[in-house]
Order: sequence, then structure tokens, then C-alpha cells
Amino acid sequence: MEVLVFKTNIYQKQDIEKVRPFFNDYRDILKWHVDIDDEDCVLRIEAQENIVGKIQNLVQDAGYWCAELQ
Repeated sequence: MEVLVFKTNIYQKQDIEKVRPFFNDYRDILKWHVDIDDEDCVLRIEAQENIVGKIQNLVQDAGYWCAELQ
């Protein structure tokens, strides 16, 4: 299992609702959460494998951006 962490521009609850179907429909994502109270609006994903590029594409497809935090 991989834990992936990203800085995002997913700021509000309605933003989370827009990305929800993209994450819920992707089978390699086990769990995900966006902390909109954090200044970086951190997206934390637990996945089967390292899928950083795919996550970045999913977020972009939903109309947002993210950058991996290390």
C-alpha cells in the first residue's frame, strides 16, 4: 500500500463533491481525504500502488490542481 500526499486547490466542501466521483470510481484508490482546514488543502490518498501521475490527472480532469508533497 502507498500513502500519497498532495497540496491542492480543493478549498471547499463543494469542491470535494466535484472530485468525489473521480476518486470513488478509480479502483486502485482505497481511501482518500481532503483537509480543507489545512492551509495547503492536503489531499491524502491510500492506494494499491504509487499512482501519483494518475491522481494528478484525475484532479485535473475534475478542474483542480495538485502537487505532490514529499
